[in-house]
Amino acid sequence: MNEASRIADHAARLVEIGDIDAALVVAAAGLAFISNSLRRNLNVNNNITQAQAQLLYVRGQCLRIRAISHVPGGLATTHTDLLSATLSSTSSYNNNASQQLSTATTKAAVTTNSNAAAAATAARPALDAFTAALRLVPNSQVYAEAAADAAIACNSPKQALYFLSSVNSKNGFGTAPTATNSSNGRGGTSLRACILMAKAYKALNMPAKFKDCLWNIVRIEPLALDSLKSLINLGESLDAIVPYIPEIHRPWVVPLLAAHEASLECNFKDAKKIAHCHVKEGNNIMANYAFEQASPLIRKLDPQNTKYMDQYARVLQTQGTLFQLNRLATDMVAVSENHPETWLVMARYCETKGSLDRAMQLTEKALKLNSRHMESYLLKGALQLALHLPQEAISSFKIAHEMSPSLESYRGLMEAYVACKRTKEALSVAKESLKKMPENARAIVLVGCVLSNMPERRAQAQATFKKALSLDPKCTEALYALASSLVNESKYQAAADLLQSNLIHINNHIAHTRLGDIYAVLKNFDAAMEHYNIALKIDAGYGAAKIGFERVEKMIGRMEDMDDDGTGGGGGENGAADDLDAEGGRNF
Repeated sequence: MNEASRIADHAARLVEIGDIDAALVVAAAGLAFISNSLRRNLNVNNNITQAQAQLLYVRGQCLRIRAISHVPGGLATTHTDLLSATLSSTSSYNNNASQQLSTATTKAAVTTNSNAAAAATAARPALDAFTAALRLVPNSQVYAEAAADAAIACNSPKQALYFLSSVNSKNGFGTAPTATNSSNGRGGTSLRACILMAKAYKALNMPAKFKDCLWNIVRIEPLALDSLKSLINLGESLDAIVPYIPEIHRPWVVPLLAAHEASLECNFKDAKKIAHCHVKEGNNIMANYAFEQASPLIRKLDPQNTKYMDQYARVLQTQGTLFQLNRLATDMVAVSENHPETWLVMARYCETKGSLDRAMQLTEKALKLNSRHMESYLLKGALQLALHLPQEAISSFKIAHEMSPSLESYRGLMEAYVACKRTKEALSVAKESLKKMPENARAIVLVGCVLSNMPERRAQAQATFKKALSLDPKCTEALYALASSLVNESKYQAAADLLQSNLIHINNHIAHTRLGDIYAVLKNFDAAMEHYNIALKIDAGYGAAKIGFERVEKMIGRMEDMDDDGTGGGGGENGAADDLDAEGGRNF
């Protein structure tokens, strides 16, 4: 083995162990060595050519890795600083820090649309290196696939197809295999090549070619779930897909695909066993249960898994389980900082702690990693609503809804339209969700929420909430919305009776906290303290219950002081009434 080959092998080993900087240095030294050798000796040895191509390939690999992990300036933060800032108990910042966060968030929003161009620019040097390697060794499938991958990253799908088809032609394989000309799915083309072709045809908006490539992927790898789901998205029937799935895997793959097929039409009734389908229909209690059942198994099979963890965070946030959300955020940071799910989980935690600016910053970071991350747009819309930016929230929720319609996207649009006083559009969105999900109590609640913002139709709103509650007695949204409606009419005892009678179905820390708030308004302090205590036994970290408990203690203390002074009791009802929704969140 000559010196050039030894240098090339050394550079390749450095890439394997992840020392990218050293690999780039060695590759540069090796290419310089070869260049000097060629100048001294015009007889080009085949080993020299192979070594030169390998070094160019290593250089391309290193540059590609850097491009993928590149984070645009302005939001770069060290792991330690970001973790300590995000997971600390401090939920407020000084004025200077708040201003910096606001500026960074605004800058991030302005630069979001340029992410694709920035990614393409970052990938260009890698593409040049891979192309040079392919010129030296035109028959290399590895170099062709690497060049095609970089070309797709540079928004040049036609160039990617050229690389793949030319090397296949040189190797006698012809062009990309199709569903009709490939009996074994390979046709001489590797799985990676098929995946790259699929990406290229999708980018070129050629659905027929895209579908052919998906079928070839499935023939090579029958458990390629993303490809199976994409085929369903393109209208292929489950019956046509099932024969390609090995029988041993059908018991779990087929229900998952059936759930996906049903969820495309918002038919969540036929998708009950899949956690993310529960999330899409807004059934957070069942989603939480499904995630709790599935997460240990998923983590055991794949400790690095991040998929659906952003949805799990939303469920935990809705359930008010701050401790579990904190733990999930910490786990996600340990797993990966290069996935949008990690930053979104952390953003959910920050929002729950009341750090809206930090939550927005982290949401923007998630979108920089994946500009088509649906969950990020849902949270961005919610944060914009909380920051009194309803018009901007409409845009965010619309993007999320176009990607994947769900109860949360319908709800976000409804709330944003209501905030903009566009009641007609809000009612139209709510009715559309009900049309899509006629047996979903939460969709009925959306309609009721719009009606409750129309003074002349508040009685109809209460009837709508009751209808939802009769359809699903465990629908927390219906119960809380009906109770809030009664409170808004100062019917405190009726609201307390409603919550008390439904504890048989909905017996959680939020329900007990609301009961405590109402009894505080009614000056039944013993009952209020009892329910706050129950809430804190269920979730010791639930902030709304702590606040309510402390508020009632102060009210009792003031009344005792007044009795000692002989000035009598009274007062305090308005203060308690103003805090009836102290638990925050978006639970109606």
